[in-house]
Amino acid sequence: MSEEELIGYELKSLKINESLKIKLDKSVPSKDGQSQFGNWFMWFGEVNGITAFRGKKPKVSYIPDYSGTIFFFAGEPLTNKLINLVDGNDGVDVIITKTAREGLGGKILTEYVPTIEGETVQEEKIEKPTNLSLSEMKLVNDAKELVKSGQKITEAVFITASKEIQYGGNISEERAKELYILIC
Repeated sequence: MSEEELIGYELKSLKINESLKIKLDKSVPSKDGQSQFGNWFMWFGEVNGITAFRGKKPKVSYIPDYSGTIFFFAGEPLTNKLINLVDGNDGVDVIITKTAREGLGGKILTEYVPTIEGETVQEEKIEKPTNLSLSEMKLVNDAKELVKSGQKITEAVFITASKEIQYGGNISEERAKELYILIC
């Protein structure tokens, strides 16, 4: 599917206290990258009855009452919350709610709060910062997938992989050894 054929959803289109119900396809973002505004993370999932979009500006067309697969972009805070919330499980139904709070100087700050459908907000689980960076999580999750598929990963191979650019290129050998324990 080309980029032009992808159907997306903009979380910023949610009103305050409005929610998006989505069944995430994976427990981690499908793609990630950097822009002038910081890190971005692309997620995919199944939705029902939303207004989605197709195309890129200025040639965007909107699709009312869309049901099917969409992509959406999340920043680092929401991505960390989603990863913690789904806890390594693919296909989890989540609800992402746009909330607002007053920040310094009376400025209104918006935040996206995910919960698992059918459960109440578990503040500890959502707010608890992970002790892994996103690069470290990606490395550990990729290694776990390889192990699950039957491949054996030695500590030396894991350390070498931790230095690759796709994992940030800056995980120390000592930290890689600590992370290796998580895949064993």
